Amino acid sequence: METVKADVVAVEPKAVESGVKVATGSESKVEVKVETRSATIVTGGTRGIGRAVALKMSKLGPVLLTGRTEDSARKVCDEITASGGTAAYCVGDVSDPELARSVSKKLLDLDWTPANLVLSAGISMSGPAVSIKRADWNKMFAVNVESNLFFVQELVPQMLTAKSGNIVFLAGMAGVKAYRGMSAYCASKFAVVGFARALSEEVSSKGVRCVPICPAPVDTDMTGVIVNSLVQRGSSKDDAVAKVAAGSGQKRLLTAEEVADKVALACSAEFTGKSGEPLLVSVEETPAK
Repeated sequence: METVKADVVAVEPKAVESGVKVATGSESKVEVKVETRSATIVTGGTRGIGRAVALKMSKLGPVLLTGRTEDSARKVCDEITASGGTAAYCVGDVSDPELARSVSKKLLDLDWTPANLVLSAGISMSGPAVSIKRADWNKMFAVNVESNLFFVQELVPQMLTAKSGNIVFLAGMAGVKAYRGMSAYCASKFAVVGFARALSEEVSSKGVRCVPICPAPVDTDMTGVIVNSLVQRGSSKDDAVAKVAAGSGQKRLLTAEEVADKVALACSAEFTGKSGEPLLVSVEETPAK
């Protein structure tokens, strides 16, 4: 079992005038009320969408992120503090429930409360269903699904006590659309969306909102694995990227920052979507800058 570590970047949270910060997304200004000691927790916060979310939300209040290595976690925290934000991190494997417990303890030590929980950590694999190894299937569900349960069980009770909070699940389009050769990944992401919807039935009436976000393919390392596999089969890189985007009816890949804008929206008072309903993110909604 992987050792879980925790550390804090020693920068005091700044006072927030009237508890309000304003973030400008790709489409509109999003006003998010975050008290000085109310924090955003981001799993998988060192790479891809998780990193973009950590940087985005750090403009609104303290961020506690998780990552698999101390170097990568500290690097993101350094970026946040360099821009005037406040950040802390815990290192470990999200599929180990000890990491969620470590995050809960770190929040207590810092006197922070969980205002937003962004569940971004995930892994991917491809291949026909008939050849999936059981160990790979179990790992996929441990990271993509069970880890969400661990963090919900540790942190959502505090949200329920406060009668306020937002839980954002990064499900991806694979949570609502089937893709050939991605049966294990799709199964895990469909499970994430189902969990988010069912959890919403339990907590939305108590002030806690659940938003499963399902973006079209995003330009991240995870998507890069799929692109590289197509290149190895003879496609050019440009053609491979176009094929991945076209698989979801898109003209290009989304950026991680565009998805982070949607996460900020989902955590704001400006969000008009229904708790539990998937928030689909397409290129058409986020035109290239």
